[in-house]
Parts: sequence; structure tokens; C-alpha cells
Amino acid sequence: MSYIKLQVRSGGIYIRQKKDFKPIDLNLITHPENKSQKVLSLVRDSSIKGLFSYLMGETGRLSYNTQPNKEYNKSETIENSQDHGVKKLNTTLNKMVELSAYKKRSEPHVTVFFERKDTHAKGSRFITCPSINLYQHTFKTADPTIKLLEKPLNNILQSKPQSLGEIHTFFKKHTHAKGKKEYEELKKQAKKTKNNLKNIPDSKLKEGIKTALKRIEDEKPISSQVIILVEETCDLCSQDKGFFKKIKDSSYGKFSVFTDLSNTKQWVNTDCHSIVRGAPAYIACVDFDIYLSESNFVENNSSETFPWEEIVDKLKAGPNIARWGEGGVVFVDYSGLDEMGCPHDTKDQMFIDIQALRKAGLKVKRYDWEPEKNSNVKTKKIKGEKH
Repeated sequence: MSYIKLQVRSGGIYIRQKKDFKPIDLNLITHPENKSQKVLSLVRDSSIKGLFSYLMGETGRLSYNTQPNKEYNKSETIENSQDHGVKKLNTTLNKMVELSAYKKRSEPHVTVFFERKDTHAKGSRFITCPSINLYQHTFKTADPTIKLLEKPLNNILQSKPQSLGEIHTFFKKHTHAKGKKEYEELKKQAKKTKNNLKNIPDSKLKEGIKTALKRIEDEKPISSQVIILVEETCDLCSQDKGFFKKIKDSSYGKFSVFTDLSNTKQWVNTDCHSIVRGAPAYIACVDFDIYLSESNFVENNSSETFPWEEIVDKLKAGPNIARWGEGGVVFVDYSGLDEMGCPHDTKDQMFIDIQALRKAGLKVKRYDWEPEKNSNVKTKKIKGEKH
């Protein structure tokens, strides 16, 4: 009698922390002993099936379920093929997974590592911090458009601000939300201001100002001080030849800095943007062995599956080594026996609960099914969470 044993070591499920404190793609399952709880399973039948397929030297894709947004010919996959030989392979793989046993070699655990942010960035090597403390910056480090308008900004604030934060707060304090009465008055002011735009030379700044004033026509939230800034700019252009020439010769016109106040990063020169080089990331791991015995397989064999000898031949002719999860490796052992000289014949449960993820540092909101009294982490409940 022969046995097959796959030794799965050092691999795990990669878990990325999201901004809303919900991890990505957890796919929680019901706790095997406590039906009211859910856990993160570290071993899935689909993964074991793919592992056996790879080790048998099969190059065809099992399915395309992992990429639902892309269009593929499903008949080309192993699971959907109508070819008799491929259908027989699929049935054999399903039977191998069904009859396999799993034995834990380590307790499930979570490892933490420093993940570089540029791993997921497509356009640039590193990701810049989306929010900047403007009270730490002055006109010296300001975006070129803000530097260009330093003089009119000082005039409407009636003093030289100590930081960009003061200017930002000033504009934000006078922001108008949507409201018919408020916008009727703003529209009257904007109409008058448009007539004065002829004082500003044709430039990128002038185009940016026109776009900003259109927000008032569309009744989008805007600070009333934007109109005051435009009027002050018009007045200075008509009185100050140096200022007029400065705007005319400038290639900067990102006037949206004064209309999109939620984006503080654009207020500061790109040379001063702080870079987020990395952050903690998590991998849920477990070492285990997969056992498949000849007697068990032959006992449940049929004409719809490969004979045991053909399975062994395919495995021996295959790569004999495979990857598993994140950073894992799989070796094939044809003795298939444990340290007691016996094959393992039960499926050990291998999972991690939510509290273990939290203790590792992952921030996860409390789910509806979690009992509040057992949670020692202050988290907000997810309303209407579906599982």
C-alpha cells in the first residue's frame, strides 16, 4: 500500500488593512464548533485542488471565478471543460480533495511585516501622504498658484498669515453649503465679478478662476471668500503692473486649491509632500501536511477517475515542489507516513478567529454576530454587515 503526503510550510493568507478598518477578502466561515461565530479558514478545498493540479503537471486553469469582471471562455477551464479527458481530470481532483486528510504541524498564527507602499502603486514608486498639516507650512513651501496670489491673499486676510493653515481655515469658515437663498446672493456677486475678469490677463490662472465661478452657477459648495479673492486679484491687476505681468507670464493656474478645501495636499509644493514608504501588513499562517492513501482512494474509485497508479506517475513526473499562499512552499513525500509510521486520516481544523487578528494589530470593526461582552477591543459595530 502506498501513501502520498504533501508538506505545506511557511505560507499564509495575506491580509491588507483597509481605511475603514475592514480587512480585504477575509471570506469568513462559520466556526466548526460555535455556529454563532465566524472564523478565517486557512485551508480551502479550492486551494488544495489547485495544488494537486499543479503538482500533477497540469497547466490549465481550474476556473476564472477569482476574476469575475473579465470575460473568458469558460469551456477552456478544467472545471467547465466538456472534453472527456479534462472532465475525468476534474473528477479525479475533486475526489483527491474529498479524501485528503490534514494534520496541523503548527498552531495557526499571524505574522506582521513591513510592507512597502509601492508594492501596490501603479503610477509612482511611493505613495504620498493624502493629508498635510498646513499649519506646518508657509508661503515658502506653498503650491506655486498660492505663491502667485500671495499679495491678494494678504490683503483679504488684512494681515500676513503665519501659516497656510490660517488661510485654509479662513476659506473653509466661509464655505456655503447647498441652499437656494445663499446661492442667489452668491450668483449676483459672481455675475458682477465676471465683468471684472477683463482686468486679469489671459492666463492659466484666469481659466482656473472661470472654472471656480462656474461652481456657483451649479450650486456646488464653495467659500464666499473665493469671490472676494477674485475681486481683489482683478483690482490688483488693474493697479499693479508688476503683479499683472507676473500673472501673465506664469504657467500656474491651479485655482482649485481654493474650491476643493478637503484636499490639503494640493496646497503644498510637491517637493514638500511627505512619502508613505510602508505600513504593517499581516499574514495568517499555519504549517500542515496533506495525506492521501491508496486504500482510501481505491475504495472510493470509479471509472470516472484516474487509477491510483496514474496519479502517482503524474505526480512523480510533475515539478515535485510548489508555492503555497504568501511565501509558502510544498514538498511531495511518497512515503506519506507521519512520525508514528501511520497515515493521518482526519481533517484537522485550521482557522484564526477575529480576536487573534485584532491582537496581532489588525483593526477590525465589531461584526453583528460578535458578542459585545466578549470583546475587549473598543470597536464600532458594522450595521447591516452581510456574510
